Amino acid sequence: MAAPWDLPSMAPAPGGVPRYYAESHTTWGVLLDRAVERFGEREAVSAPEGKWSYRELGQRADDIARGLLRLGIGRGSQVALWMPTTPLSVAAQFALYKIGARLVAVPTDADRNGVERRLSHSRATALLFQDNFWGWDQVNALDTVYGLCPEMESSAPGALGAARLPQLKHIICTATQAYAGAFTLDEIVEMGHQTTAEELSRAQGAVAPNDPMQIMYLPDDGAALAPILPHRMAAALVPIAVDIMRLNAQDRLLVPPASGPGFPVWTPLLASYVGAAMELPGRWEPGQILNSIQTARVSALVGCDALFSSLLDHPQSGSYDLSSLSKGLVLGTPASWQLVERMQRRGLSGIMNGYATPELGLISLTMPSDGAERIATTSGRALPHCRVRVVDTVSGRDMPGGQEGEVCVQSVYPGIHMMPGYYHNPEATEQKLDKEGWFHTKDRGFVDSDGYLNIRGKA
Repeated sequence: MAAPWDLPSMAPAPGGVPRYYAESHTTWGVLLDRAVERFGEREAVSAPEGKWSYRELGQRADDIARGLLRLGIGRGSQVALWMPTTPLSVAAQFALYKIGARLVAVPTDADRNGVERRLSHSRATALLFQDNFWGWDQVNALDTVYGLCPEMESSAPGALGAARLPQLKHIICTATQAYAGAFTLDEIVEMGHQTTAEELSRAQGAVAPNDPMQIMYLPDDGAALAPILPHRMAAALVPIAVDIMRLNAQDRLLVPPASGPGFPVWTPLLASYVGAAMELPGRWEPGQILNSIQTARVSALVGCDALFSSLLDHPQSGSYDLSSLSKGLVLGTPASWQLVERMQRRGLSGIMNGYATPELGLISLTMPSDGAERIATTSGRALPHCRVRVVDTVSGRDMPGGQEGEVCVQSVYPGIHMMPGYYHNPEATEQKLDKEGWFHTKDRGFVDSDGYLNIRGKA
């Protein structure tokens, strides 16, 4: 059975390679500039605190980038971002990409140990955070930061010497109120006025497509597993995902809560690639998310099955109009049969189920035409940019079709759809990524006679 992947991103480009590969030799600073040029006054971000056009988003990103350059932060720097998904967090994300800094996203629900482990292992030299915010619960980030760095009380901003986090020099708070030992973001922007447009342009021009754009920490299990994600990997994957979801400039994407490792930072990339609007609810509570979908007429949502379940499980879920939500992806393990049925009863037939890992991005996908049973019980068919094989966990030999084993994935074009490794963890990199370029997912599954990937748990 032929896979239905007749997509613009897969069309041949000069040289015979697919368009997504031919056009991936770029960075996300360049791609944001293109979005500003193409979409200008189109709405980019909408949140309770206001709306920004793509031109305004680009300007805010440039303002933050200039200020960070003035602090000495640039290509190769690690910068941790601990704040809810807000217009400022989106602008800060792109600012880091522009100057070649690596984003270290700290989940909003991280506890003190989780924050410290990410800051310490990533060797972050700067932390950009919001003092207090609502995630699923209220978070007092200020107390956590002062608890980790009590030296802030007697330090000048930019001169931190924290015993527990010796690499951390710069603490930047988005609040307008000044705190001891920390810059305000307004101060950083003001400092950036001393950085010329030419200096920013040179810094951006020095960023290479294969440079890391993010160090993505996986859910904390006591081990430091943090895939390194290059600009080029995202530049190749986003056009494929955009085509599959049929996203366009008329769409409005809900940016998921900043509690997971990847979705909050990937959604702005999807939206900016096509000029779609990003909808940011004021608080990450299922009722508010449902209200945002209804009132803003959100048309697309990407998230894990837990996010979709939380919306359907809300006591007043049935009273909200979700008819605008016609596009989306449930990523991770296959969505349960019950979840698929519930989504279909709500008219959400355009939500597809896929298999993805942070190290590889999107691997396989179902389509609405596959039917409820296929969508519920499989992860769809492998996308053309990657190869999938199932191997015996002991011998490493390929398993016959229909027999379970460990799922392994290889990029068709090496270095494009795969992390180069885990940050400061060569042992884990060697365990997961073999010499032939096959990534061992540690997931157990099989490929059925029709070519559908079935994930059955951990290998």
